[in-house]
Amino acid sequence: VGGRTYTVKQCCEQSLSLKPDLAEAWVGLGTEGGGAVGGRTYTGKQCYEQSLSMMPDLAEAWYGLVTAGGGTVGGRTYTVKQCCEQSLSLKPDLAEAWVGLGTEGGGAVGGRTYTGKQCYEQSLSMMPDLAEAWYGLVTAGGGTVGGRTYT
Repeated sequence: VGGRTYTVKQCCEQSLSLKPDLAEAWVGLGTEGGGAVGGRTYTGKQCYEQSLSMMPDLAEAWYGLVTAGGGTVGGRTYTVKQCCEQSLSLKPDLAEAWVGLGTEGGGAVGGRTYTGKQCYEQSLSMMPDLAEAWYGLVTAGGGTVGGRTYT
């Protein structure tokens, strides 16, 4: 803009300086590791929490809390597993969140309980090139992906 180059982080900060209730921009700033808005510095985790205080049904913000080790939303503390479950209840095709849930040993999504192995298989059914999901299957002793069994 005006011959100046802005980083993603700077764009998020500028966006939030103009519209501090833009939940998606808080997710973007969280993904960048946090930043300064309105004279206050926020960590990545605080950005995701800020986003969810405005838009509690934003799956990407819940997944952000997965990567941040869990967090507090609306006065309630959520574990990584609970953040995965929240994210997937809102967006069941978020392959990375399935990996997170698998890492946590599995959990409940959409009224069904999944083992860690099943979470990795779910993830790979959506994103077959996700290395973290393949490695998850290694730790789970193998699994079935696309009708093929890996042991």
